[in-house]
Amino acid sequence: MGPEIYTYIDSKFVEWFLHAKDVKLRNGFNLRIYYFCKDKRINVVENMPDGFYVVESRTGLPLLKKNR
Repeated sequence: MGPEIYTYIDSKFVEWFLHAKDVKLRNGFNLRIYYFCKDKRINVVENMPDGFYVVESRTGLPLLKKNR
């Protein structure tokens, strides 16, 4: 069995998988972005990043927010 993948079940009982991607901005700064998909892709994340929690947008899409 493979590693556990971070999943989120929304208010409509839809399963979402957390993914991460490293992007390079125009100013040369590297940034890691996190996003949710309904299917598992190549850049799926095993653990929730430290200092974040999940909320749902008004449209029902799960988003990561930073703890304050």
